[in-house]
Amino acid sequence: MTKISIIIPTLNSSKTIKKTITSVINQSFKDYEIIIIDSYSMDNTIKIIKKFNSKIIRVFYLPKSKNLSYARYFGILKSKGNYISFLDSDDYWHRDKLKLQYSFMKKKNISFTSTNFFLFKNLKKKKFNYKKNIFFNDLLFTRPIANSSVMVKKRIILNIAKRYQNISYAEDYLWWLKASEKTKILNMQKNLTYIRVSDNSRTSIGIIKNLKSLIYIYTKIYKFSFIKIVLIFLSLFFNNFEKKFFYYS
Repeated sequence: MTKISIIIPTLNSSKTIKKTITSVINQSFKDYEIIIIDSYSMDNTIKIIKKFNSKIIRVFYLPKSKNLSYARYFGILKSKGNYISFLDSDDYWHRDKLKLQYSFMKKKNISFTSTNFFLFKNLKKKKFNYKKNIFFNDLLFTRPIANSSVMVKKRIILNIAKRYQNISYAEDYLWWLKASEKTKILNMQKNLTYIRVSDNSRTSIGIIKNLKSLIYIYTKIYKFSFIKIVLIFLSLFFNNFEKKFFYYS
């Protein structure tokens, strides 16, 4: 059985997808498959993917009306691996990311890990480091996990993804919160993931939709009090100030 399934949702990703896939193909760890969930891209995304001519790449199609969380859930359903790694179509990995992370998980006998990461845009790059042990409150008040840095056992994430497949924004944040209720999370103290800051992630529309989704998570799923929600937003603002400054500067 394949050890790791890598899930990459795409939509008009022609400018970045080659580097993303190349960073996987060049991994020193080779027992993996790549599952691409494309929302009927109108640019050259699929053409670029097909040029790799690789049997380890499987492409599935979903309409754009199916949101990102459903696309990732669909990818998990189609996966053959015992472990799931998520990778956004504009991010990429250090060549030893899978090898080091998989070995770390086996050695520690744990089901969920993330890595430290770099944020980059244009010619700028900044390193972000977080502590090794990550608990529910760390996720709630800090958000230390980048989606593209995660490796998790399929049995842990499948039911969570199924239950919350319709959350349109901040779905990964919710998934990690729910995972932390079931298993220990360790963050590798190595910067193995490169997260691209795109123009889409900085639009006012995206910010508002993300905010609405967070409020839904806090009020409907966790039923937090108004005071606690205010404290969470204040904490997220201050704890992520450096990250957000890099985003919007």
